[in-house]
Amino acid sequence: MAQDVIFVTTVSARGLITLPEAVRARLNWNAGTRLVAEDTPDGVILREALAFAPTPQGSAFGILKTKRKPKSA
Repeated sequence: MAQDVIFVTTVSARGLITLPEAVRARLNWNAGTRLVAEDTPDGVILREALAFAPTPQGSAFGILKTKRKPKSA
């Protein structure tokens, strides 16, 4: 695990914060990266948002149409 480094930033009047360049570079968070802010009892956690919402396994079963007969009964 990476060594904890503390950075101080300020919330703007519009509610914006600036993440230090070292943090953005280490996490590969470029301009336009979507983040999720999770409020926890220990503080706020920032994570990169998933590209797609998680879906249950098997939820896509049978969505592709085919003219072939199924191989299973």
